Amino acid sequence: MLASRALFPERAHLVGVYPLGKAQRVMALLRQAGYERPLFIHAALEKITDYYVSRGIALGEVRLVAQADRAKLAGEIVLCPPSA
Repeated sequence: MLASRALFPERAHLVGVYPLGKAQRVMALLRQAGYERPLFIHAALEKITDYYVSRGIALGEVRLVAQADRAKLAGEIVLCPPSA
């Protein structure tokens, strides 16, 4: 993912993840790999992600993709359920 982001900085990088557990695992792995930029998530991931954070799991800065300016998503990582 990080290599793709470096190779294609002009594109948003969309990752299909399941809301319960898989999304948060991907977030944690990205953080462990040194990724420090905000992660953008679909609203379907918000509640469970907030729960993980409330339990002390550090996921870094997470923002809702719906609130983002789409033109500024170039080079960003966006997590969403496969159906989205």
